[in-house]
Amino acid sequence: MSAPWYTNIDSLRADGFGGFCTFQELGDCRLECVPADTGGIGVYVVVRPDARAPGFLSKSTGSTLTRRGDPSVPVEELAAKWVDGAQVIYIGKAGSPQNPWETLAERIRQFVDFGAGEPVDHWDGRYIWQLAAAEDLVVCWKETPNEEPADVAGRMIGEFKEAYGGRLPFANLSE
Repeated sequence: MSAPWYTNIDSLRADGFGGFCTFQELGDCRLECVPADTGGIGVYVVVRPDARAPGFLSKSTGSTLTRRGDPSVPVEELAAKWVDGAQVIYIGKAGSPQNPWETLAERIRQFVDFGAGEPVDHWDGRYIWQLAAAEDLVVCWKETPNEEPADVAGRMIGEFKEAYGGRLPFANLSE
């Protein structure tokens, strides 16, 4: 398989993504480095720089204080969902030109807060919080002021599926 543009940090940088902060760094800086103004709509990607199979936690660190309850799934389910060789493990979107108040900073904050057990309902992507050393995962983002983030994310997920035999990124539960 030839390497598509989104398979590693260098290729994401070359495509205009910025940030490249670990979840730990995002927590330490209180997400001040993430675009927060009304122009801050776009896509974000969670990358695990080590493409080898990870360790899985039996219990999620994600919030149980949502209407959906415990986000934990069996380790066997996580192992079956893992995409061997892929460093991109989640592709998300934030806002739209018609919905500029949901910025990248807000959506990534929800993601981080959910993983820290806060009562935030960021259910898609919850598998992230059952990975060992999730705080070391890297988050990058790209503003898309002239294009719907949902369209960009959908295209990226489609390209991922094409490159990885029809499989979604590990923590994407839907397209």
